[in-house]
Amino acid sequence: MTPNRNSRIKQRRDLDGNPVTNRILCSISDEEFRRLRPSLEFLELHHHRSLQEPAKNVNAAYFINNGLASLIIPTQRGKSVEVGVVGCEGLTGMSLVAGLHRTTARVLIQIAGSGFRVKRSAFEQAVKRSPDLRDRVHEVLDHPRHAGCTDRGMQSSARCETAARAVAFDVARPHWL
Repeated sequence: MTPNRNSRIKQRRDLDGNPVTNRILCSISDEEFRRLRPSLEFLELHHHRSLQEPAKNVNAAYFINNGLASLIIPTQRGKSVEVGVVGCEGLTGMSLVAGLHRTTARVLIQIAGSGFRVKRSAFEQAVKRSPDLRDRVHEVLDHPRHAGCTDRGMQSSARCETAARAVAFDVARPHWL
């Protein structure tokens, strides 16, 4: 019998002893985690807390331990559309991987939980020098299911893929740059 992905997750803690349950942080090598560990800032993520606002600088990536964040895009008609969700399997601040320090997405905590903030410069450095982290982040970018789209969060995988393409397009071509 092949072990499932969850059975291989390592038990880790930050420097203050807080448990690390984010799947990306638990899946990278011990060496890469030791290098990133001093940059992890534990946070309680309260309901409706904004982690990122449209047209503002993205100053950090957030690795969600538990809880759920929504990726929300404002429309030109003054409405907003939820295009994805991020939970313990992912992170926010994906525009930083592409070298963009702004996006049009708002990231809002919908289900309270906890997570870790990694400041922009530390995250960018970690992605450059850590192959496991870079691979996990690219898996999130390449596969919408890893980005938090689930059949519970999105009505179908087709809508999930459409949302992922919309986020990718928005990051690649923000209208205010």
